[in-house]
Amino acid sequence: MKRLALSVLLLTCNTGAWAEMVNGVQLPSNSEKVAENRYRVHESFEGAVKYFKGVYPPTNYPRKNIINQPGIKAFHISNPAGRNFSGLDVYENNEEVRVFILPVSKANRKR
Repeated sequence: MKRLALSVLLLTCNTGAWAEMVNGVQLPSNSEKVAENRYRVHESFEGAVKYFKGVYPPTNYPRKNIINQPGIKAFHISNPAGRNFSGLDVYENNEEVRVFILPVSKANRKR
């Protein structure tokens, strides 16, 4: 019975459980570092939106649209706790989805 429960638990786990953690931010497992605090996500913008809604629920992590024009979409996720990172920018440009991790400012780290 315990094996069955463990099997069911493992099968129903969110795929985000296997994701990479960077500076306290959970990124999709298929993310690729392209620069400091910048990552390419190998999925659609809509897929990234869905992923980050699951990892950082809008009720706890406020978000706002930054831009929505043909070929360019972007939104910002705030981290109200301010630990590890202050927020994320998720954007699509030229059919490529990227994430920019906004680190906590040095002034806030000293508190």
